Order: sequence, then C-alpha cells, then structure tokens
Amino acid sequence: MDTKANILERIAVNFAQLSPTARDIANYVQQNPLALLSMSLSELALANKASKASVSRFFRQLGYDSHKQAKQALLQSRNDGFPLASVAVSDQNHLDNEIHNIQQSFQELSS
Repeated sequence: MDTKANILERIAVNFAQLSPTARDIANYVQQNPLALLSMSLSELALANKASKASVSRFFRQLGYDSHKQAKQALLQSRNDGFPLASVAVSDQNHLDNEIHNIQQSFQELSS
C-alpha cells in the first residue's frame, strides 16, 4: 500500500473489505477526520461503541501499525497541505448549493 496515502484514501480503498464494526469506525473517521488528531484510542472506541481491540484492528486493516501511527500520518498530511475539515450539518446546505452552482457552470460551458 502507498505509504503516502492518507487515512481517508485508505478507508476508501479498503471499505468493502472492512467488518461492520470497522465500517462504523471508518464512517466516523470520514465524517470527523480532525477528531482522530485529538482523540485517544479509548475515546474513539467509546464514540463508536466499539472495543479498543476493534479500533486497533481497524487501523491495522488500513495498513498502520497503530492508532498513533495513523494519527501521525494524518497530521503529516495536514502539514503537507491536505485539507481536513468536518462538514457540519449546518454547512451541508451551503455545500450542496456550491456543488449545484459548479454543476450549472459546467453545463453552461459545454453549451
């Protein structure tokens, strides 16, 4: 696996092979990537109603040796300029509107 791939890319590539519990953890990390930087393994387990062992397995399934290594890789991605943001529900309407505007612009360019 590409050692430069960030955790979100690794989740996307491996999602189909993950167990149901690991998929729940993956969904949580995808929706809250910055939480990974501040949460301990125990806190991630609690937030996902999973065991610490399940969370540890999740990171190993993605190719990391540990939660700490995944956290360091995510921090490095952020430092390298990879944008990390959590999209709050209140921001979703704004995001949907922006996507609609971009799609409209491309449609008008093609005509």
